[in-house]
Amino acid sequence: MDYTQVTIYSTHAGEEAVTARLCLLGITGVEIEDETDFNEFLENNRQYWDYVDNELREKMAGETKIKAYLPVLTAPQTVQAIRQEMDAMRAQDGAHAYGRLTLETVHVSEEDWANNWKKYFKPTPVGNVLIRPAWEPLSEEVQGYTVFSINPGMTFGTGTHETTRLCVQAAQRYVRKGAQVLDLGCGSGILSLISLLLGAEKATAVDIDPIARDTVLENAALNGIPEEVLEVYTGDVLTDDMLRARVGAGYDLVFANIVADVIIGLAPFIARVLASDGVLVTSGIIEGRRDEVAQALAGHRLFPVEEDEEKGWHCLCCKKG
Repeated sequence: MDYTQVTIYSTHAGEEAVTARLCLLGITGVEIEDETDFNEFLENNRQYWDYVDNELREKMAGETKIKAYLPVLTAPQTVQAIRQEMDAMRAQDGAHAYGRLTLETVHVSEEDWANNWKKYFKPTPVGNVLIRPAWEPLSEEVQGYTVFSINPGMTFGTGTHETTRLCVQAAQRYVRKGAQVLDLGCGSGILSLISLLLGAEKATAVDIDPIARDTVLENAALNGIPEEVLEVYTGDVLTDDMLRARVGAGYDLVFANIVADVIIGLAPFIARVLASDGVLVTSGIIEGRRDEVAQALAGHRLFPVEEDEEKGWHCLCCKKG
């Protein structure tokens, strides 16, 4: 399948607001090129090089680029919807904190995209879990790790973003043998599938993007996870009564690694489906939104019992109080 790559030009301050708008349009996987993160990476890793190519510096300079990949057949309508959302944001942004919010589109073949990812995506340890690209051979050094193999596809991330890492670390603390797990905004299925590898009995994965189902099932097969322990649904649990009924309730562990605004909207639903002694692990919460999200969750008697932060991203682990 070929795709349309949409690039939105914003700022570091506008990153969360833009991704939240995209999420509401059903675009839950994005690629972000951020000058602030790039410069921080250079500063913290000076010992590894003497020279950084000027072309790379220029590519990362000045703006944050937020990229999404849309199936060619439906791209024109979605691009128009994105333009309308960016126009609305620009009209509300009197201080111009979010930058120009303009779009560029480029046709991309899946083969070219996949080969480009393979250059940079390498096995990544997160605690005792090793996130392994499907095309990378296993080495003898994996002993002691729970190995999760992934083919991210074009619309979902590789699982190495700070928010996903925080959730994977939490999964290693909270997954119990026989647990029932719900993964909201599942994307590639990384959190639900790792939970099954760690001993959960069954996982339910939900995403608003219709492509998610095939991606999750493909990654399940890569890891030898049978379909009978996994339910995958696509749709919006906030508006779809039938979907909410199919998802059910009584989950021991609920993941919601999305963005602050969506987590706030999901709070009453999560409170209903979480077991009385269950744990909510939620991330995608950027610096400055933590208290707002915590307050919304507390309004539904979900209170943090543990909290982590990495590079300005927060992860809250909550229980009912």
